[in-house]
Amino acid sequence: MDFSTWETRKLPLDKIFLDPDNPRVFVDNPTQKKLRNYLVEYFDIIDLARSIDENRDLYPTEKIVVVIEDGKYIVVEGNRRIAACQVLKKPEILKENHSYQLSPQTTTQMNVSNIEVVIAPSRDEAEPFITSKHTERSVKSWSRLSQVRRVLVRYNRGQSISSIAAILNTSEYQISRSLKFHSFMQYAWDEIEWNEKEKDIIVNPLIKATKLDRFLPFSDKAKELLEIRFENYQFKYAAPKEFVDMILKDIFRQIFVYETINTRTQLDQVFTDTMFKKKEEHLEGKEDSIPVNQETTVTQSNAQTKKSVSTNNIDEIEDKEHDKSQTTQNKKEKDVKFPATKRNELRGENSNSVKPPKPVERKHLYKGIIYQGSSSGISRALYELEQINYKKHTLSATFLVRTLIECSLQVYLRSIGRENEVMNKGKDPSLTGLLKFYDQENILRGTHNRLQGIIENFSSQNWADTLNSISHAKYSEPDPNLLKLIESQTFNLIKWLLEQSEVKN
Repeated sequence: MDFSTWETRKLPLDKIFLDPDNPRVFVDNPTQKKLRNYLVEYFDIIDLARSIDENRDLYPTEKIVVVIEDGKYIVVEGNRRIAACQVLKKPEILKENHSYQLSPQTTTQMNVSNIEVVIAPSRDEAEPFITSKHTERSVKSWSRLSQVRRVLVRYNRGQSISSIAAILNTSEYQISRSLKFHSFMQYAWDEIEWNEKEKDIIVNPLIKATKLDRFLPFSDKAKELLEIRFENYQFKYAAPKEFVDMILKDIFRQIFVYETINTRTQLDQVFTDTMFKKKEEHLEGKEDSIPVNQETTVTQSNAQTKKSVSTNNIDEIEDKEHDKSQTTQNKKEKDVKFPATKRNELRGENSNSVKPPKPVERKHLYKGIIYQGSSSGISRALYELEQINYKKHTLSATFLVRTLIECSLQVYLRSIGRENEVMNKGKDPSLTGLLKFYDQENILRGTHNRLQGIIENFSSQNWADTLNSISHAKYSEPDPNLLKLIESQTFNLIKWLLEQSEVKN
């Protein structure tokens, strides 16, 4: 990369514009207000603003990169920081759409009024730099959908697959795969009917779409069952829509809502023989009303999907299956009933559906939590918990559980810039101290009340004291049943804390 032509300049904050093509942002007709509100809602802008306020300015080594388009300075690297500076400069803009409150220091407001930026000659020339930044652990990485949208924005501008691949330094295969995946996800979001709870999880730009990779839409099993094909990067299927939607809805629910399917689950456990039999029954019952050769096309747009009927050539897609697999196969019945959501059960809807499948009982404590962060203590605790039988080696398991919970609570505070507040004269806080801090400061209250409730329940049960007394071999005998209870109550909390700490770091 040649930076010799990149100019550095100090600009007034109000002359710097958020990028409407930011890969992280999914909004229609983006205005500056919509872009900022979206970043505040989904990308921890308030925490970032508080960190900037604590330092009274942006870090001097972290430069904002802009390009000049239509006479405006558009941010291509540093949109989160600019949004944070905007709400620090004018905290009142939060009142319209958010309940957050900021009281920045006057010094901070003065310092962020003018921002030093680096002006790149063009987006294309800035792209290698941006890519390198977002593959570093110190920078908030792009989600799978953000990476897909990054491709889509360029494709919608009329750039060819080969030129996009060259600019983004990847293969044409990956570019075409991204466009196809976008079309598939757009169908799942727009065409399938989700209840409000499911929408919060599934129709969400932060959804961990990588969980789908082994199963949908590119696996041979999916293509066989749903008769999926892609033409001009557009998602199509030849199976009846009612059946396709039912299968997709069930798999999405099991992956994202109930979490009974994960990256270790075998394809045959997802696309079961029962599903194929169900398809045959469905076709027999619907052949007079739903043509088998009906296809649905999803266009490459950010907000709309369009249907058309056609039968054309199939795009041959190589699916590189990923590793790992584990789950159970649910209900081998001739007439399968797909699970209703808890919300629908409360409403009395889908009364003929069975309850959501019961998660598999884990043989090893916290099995299934994957951590790729930098804390060796967490990695080691998870590894050793998978190696031992907690019923036979309960004391050892107790030490590991206590370590895992304590480290998870601390590493999340570190990721949001609040670890120093709980340190005891430079020493790491105790488990009791961490719980007390989360409780008193309402760390997750308002945004994740259910998780905050798990912490409060943990404290009310005095489980920290119990774990401490067992670990120090003083007052309590190791109890595998109690240990399993603690694990089952805290599993989702620990999983979320670790996932978030990785994203924020």
